[in-house]
Amino acid sequence: MYLDNYPSSVSYLKMANEIFKSRRVMHYLVYNELLFAEVMSKQALWEETITHAKAALVIAEEKQLIDAQKEALSFLSKAYRGIKDDSSALEMMDKLVAIDNEQQENIVDEAVNSNLNEEKLKFEINVYQNKLNGYIKSSKDQQMAIIILLAAIFILSFVWLYSLKRINTLKQKQQSLTAKVIQDPLTEVKGYRGMLDCMSTGTSPKTVALVNIKALTDLDIDFGLSESKLITESLIQQFEKDLPACVYVIKPGEFAFCFKETFTANETLKKIEASLSSQDLAINTNIPNYSVVKHDPLECIMGHINLPLLANPDLRLTNDLQFETVQYALAAAKTIDKGSTYVSIRTLNFAPAAIFFKPLYLNLTHALQRGIIRAESNRPIAEIKWPTN
Repeated sequence: MYLDNYPSSVSYLKMANEIFKSRRVMHYLVYNELLFAEVMSKQALWEETITHAKAALVIAEEKQLIDAQKEALSFLSKAYRGIKDDSSALEMMDKLVAIDNEQQENIVDEAVNSNLNEEKLKFEINVYQNKLNGYIKSSKDQQMAIIILLAAIFILSFVWLYSLKRINTLKQKQQSLTAKVIQDPLTEVKGYRGMLDCMSTGTSPKTVALVNIKALTDLDIDFGLSESKLITESLIQQFEKDLPACVYVIKPGEFAFCFKETFTANETLKKIEASLSSQDLAINTNIPNYSVVKHDPLECIMGHINLPLLANPDLRLTNDLQFETVQYALAAAKTIDKGSTYVSIRTLNFAPAAIFFKPLYLNLTHALQRGIIRAESNRPIAEIKWPTN
């Protein structure tokens, strides 16, 4: 479908529909029907769009898939407008608004319930505290209890202070080791492990790009370790200042960008090129090779993905596999030697997790040929040599 080969796309979608219906895999069927509706909508086949969007809506309502319901209603609204049925189009829009309003109401209800639970917990704590105070007051051995309590507090305080000191020492060692683990061993800036750590956090990136800057691939050889380290640090600092991303060095001239927002491949490449063009790489003007870097065009070769790769939230990929997928896109982009180039990889909604098994490059290339994943590029797709190793 990424090649606008609609007959082939329709054929594959029909085959997928038959398989999902026969096996009653409704979760995949709903997304396949939505994809069917999208293909028909792009061809302005409104009646077929309505048929598949309605089928997707029925399953989405049964499974309570809110995002799928909204997408199906969007296709129905567009299709009804296409056949000049304004009343039906308006009805679909009303349903969309109703779903959005219901979601907002649910958020408010959850906040109210949370506050009520908090107040209830505070009340129970107060009740137990009052009971405890009553027991202490009524105790005949109150004085002995106080002495024992003070002795216990003293002992516990000593143990606590010793433990706190020990914990602080261990924390400092851990922080030092953690900082070293995420660093690139040569440049001592954030490297591959740091990027994996970023992808593991609660606020994981929405867009990941792997960029090769050809003019800087021999930076460590041309300038030596100390000067290339300064240049690399300067590049990363400027990138992170200009872009909403964390930047990591993978190897000389190759950087990984973890964006906090979702960007298309074209948008990502333009943002990186804009930041790169504004940077002054002159750290030490006495170095002869600097004239080479200063005058060479800093062209970018980029591999790109948006996360998550799989539509099914129950299927998760390791960070290593996600990084290798970006490497696969970069490897494909590097086969075209025509200035700045990007290749972006994304899966279709019904794509299985099996395409990410090892050997990854071979499986991704086969999946691309079968139309399970899509590739986008600013160069002709036919000129790309897809890696299979």
